[in-house]
Amino acid sequence: MEQEQIYFDEEVRGHKLLVTSHIIAHKGKIVQNIEVDCLTISVYRHSVNAIPTSASYIISVGAKGITVEINTARAGGFFWLGKQQFDRLRVAVVKAVGYRLLDAAIRKLYAGQELIFEHRRRRITVSPRGVGIEQSGVFRDKELQIPWQSLRMIPSNGSFILQSYENNQKINIPTWTMPNNFVFQNLLNTLLDKARYRSLVSASQI
Repeated sequence: MEQEQIYFDEEVRGHKLLVTSHIIAHKGKIVQNIEVDCLTISVYRHSVNAIPTSASYIISVGAKGITVEINTARAGGFFWLGKQQFDRLRVAVVKAVGYRLLDAAIRKLYAGQELIFEHRRRRITVSPRGVGIEQSGVFRDKELQIPWQSLRMIPSNGSFILQSYENNQKINIPTWTMPNNFVFQNLLNTLLDKARYRSLVSASQI
């Protein structure tokens, strides 16, 4: 068994938080890193006349029905207090569980499986062929299928716009509140970077 490494050991708003290579422990909850299947990282900041007035810096991990949520913002995020601690914590949690989750997602795609991400009235399917989005609305539903080679992903103020180069159709995904957004965003970024999806498409055609 590998020796346990400590990535983060600090108090967050008066509560001890420990992140190691084996566990994440906070407010009486302990999750085993190997059991974590969801990592959500959300940042919200607000300012008035260029003066930082409020913020939230939230990292949430889920494992077997247990959710550990940490918000490092202090004093309501006035002057964006808590950002530096959030930056340190984000590095620690990504090292503890994030890289493993991303690697597992990529391996599933290469094995021909589909990954489902759900948020509010949206269902997003990531497959070896591309990305499919089903969105139910008040007046009408919307469905969009975009193959990898036609997919354009545009960051936009806490959201990502997924657009098709083929027909210019697009849909907005508010990823900052989306469960498991770490895996979703980094999965798409990884495959679109340097057109890495090419090997994925080739593998799905064998």
